[in-house]
Amino acid sequence: MDEGAIGYEYNLMMIERYTTLSDNKLSAGKHQLKISTQIEKPGSPGRVVIEVDGTTFAELALKRTVPLAFTASETFDVGADLGSPVSKHYYDRRPFDFDGHIESVKITLD
Repeated sequence: MDEGAIGYEYNLMMIERYTTLSDNKLSAGKHQLKISTQIEKPGSPGRVVIEVDGTTFAELALKRTVPLAFTASETFDVGADLGSPVSKHYYDRRPFDFDGHIESVKITLD
């Protein structure tokens, strides 16, 4: 979320970046965001589907994905980006704190 707009960026170790940013702002109030990432195996192509309140907002095709793992020094953050910023878009505003309320986060690995 950036000033009400929904954004997503898959940063392939600064080699390639796949991004989307909504033109419209999300209305105030409670919403459910769902991000589904499908990758057959590390390094292979992938697909990301972003839904807002059950409606598809964006789909991204990833030509390739990270082959093994992200850096060992990186962090898993919710509501702020405490490690190296994923996106150049907010690099100068790091740690890019979210000023809304996050009720819950659910991660499912299939």
